[in-house]
Amino acid sequence: SYMKNKLLIMLAFLLANASMKAQDYLDDIMFQSFGWDEYSQSRHTSEGGFYEYYNSRAGNLKAMGFDMIWLPPPSASTGDVGYFPTEWFNFSKTSWGTEAQLRKMLANMNARGLYPIADVVVNHRSGTKNWTDFTNPTWGCETICSNDDAANPANVYTGCRPSGALDTGEEFKGSRDLDHTNLTVQNGVKDFLSRLKALGFKGWRWDVAKGFAPVYFGNYIQASQPYYSVGENWDRNATNLKNWIDGTYAGGINSSTTVSGAFDFSTYYALSGALKTNNFTNLKNSFTGAMNGLAGQIGYAEKAVTFVDNHDTFVKTEAILGNNIPKAYAYILTHPGIPCVFAPHYYGGSYTKDGVPITYSNYSTIINKLMIARKTAGIDAYSHITIDKAESGLYAAYIKKRSSDTDPVIAMKIGSNSWSPFGTGWVSVASGTDYEVWLKTAINVPPVVNIAPVGGTFISGTPKTVIITGSDDSLKNPTYYYTT
Repeated sequence: SYMKNKLLIMLAFLLANASMKAQDYLDDIMFQSFGWDEYSQSRHTSEGGFYEYYNSRAGNLKAMGFDMIWLPPPSASTGDVGYFPTEWFNFSKTSWGTEAQLRKMLANMNARGLYPIADVVVNHRSGTKNWTDFTNPTWGCETICSNDDAANPANVYTGCRPSGALDTGEEFKGSRDLDHTNLTVQNGVKDFLSRLKALGFKGWRWDVAKGFAPVYFGNYIQASQPYYSVGENWDRNATNLKNWIDGTYAGGINSSTTVSGAFDFSTYYALSGALKTNNFTNLKNSFTGAMNGLAGQIGYAEKAVTFVDNHDTFVKTEAILGNNIPKAYAYILTHPGIPCVFAPHYYGGSYTKDGVPITYSNYSTIINKLMIARKTAGIDAYSHITIDKAESGLYAAYIKKRSSDTDPVIAMKIGSNSWSPFGTGWVSVASGTDYEVWLKTAINVPPVVNIAPVGGTFISGTPKTVIITGSDDSLKNPTYYYTT
């Protein structure tokens, strides 16, 4: 009887740890490391490029509260950002740096517990020299969908005509749509993901998730077993996002296979509209009283990656700008879901896409406080929200760690109207124009330390000056400890 009970206890322990392991990401915060023209930013070029820049900041980003870092497409491409890939297996011919620099950066990130998420672009490929000559890996035109725009006789180019099956999703203009019913493509994608894992990537961000049927995404995820997966299904309808997620279950919704999350465009558009009009009615579901958007759907909060603009949306009419940016982060960093922070918001600077220039202030101090508030309160994707006000001029909510808890651990408000949380013991930990966040305890934000130069190759015996500066939210002068 003792041995039987011991085995049952051990089995329960293993099952509990297996469940925990599968959901390590529940309290994660993601960081999108790039804007559209990030490769040309002077802060990267002055330090030896994008990969070197983030290699030197991996520890600081982890200390500030980030757990996953979404990195740009790592393969050779006809575009500087990487979204028109040519040679999937060539990781040196990019705007971001060399394969050696990539491996060094990824190893450093993994060592610090900052998990790298690769931007995976496998919906389409561009030819090496013409429209259809795929190399590295080398494929024929049977891997291209027969209704790709290269199949149109009116398009004159050198190369073969597509002869694959019909596209299982939406057509992507400007590059060849791959036939994911083709075994060469399927095996090629799995090989590609295996190589990305060998480089040091831990998870996937899928580009153009509407480009082919979700079941193929599910098959690729099942084969590669990423730490986390999120698809770019650009759709403001939460039901459509749920249907795509459900479709990635390779064996159906009741199967135990790995599933992908999705960017919560439904919450993004609702939040954008609310902030622009100072009317927050649409942030509350009139039937359930819960959050609108994917993050508010039962069973989908851990699969909803909430965000405040990305490399595509930041130049659109819905873009969240100016004083609305801190309010938007006060929302997503206190609410269920997997929040994602946009690098241009964090570092500031000027960015351009499609001829539209946008200049941001540096919001890192505000974002750091909000992230530490989330971590201190223990909020994650499964936390429970009670919306107190969702009206013109005011949105206010209480958040519990779990619905079964008696008391909330966070209170927050956004909007021009005043509001204070009910009860005693609340401490204001982050506030600004038309937003405020309260906890039951004070927070301790890590100090920000800057070192110049961040690194390099130096001649032995030659003096080198290193300047260390920093700041702390306590406003006290910090003391620095260092080693050579």
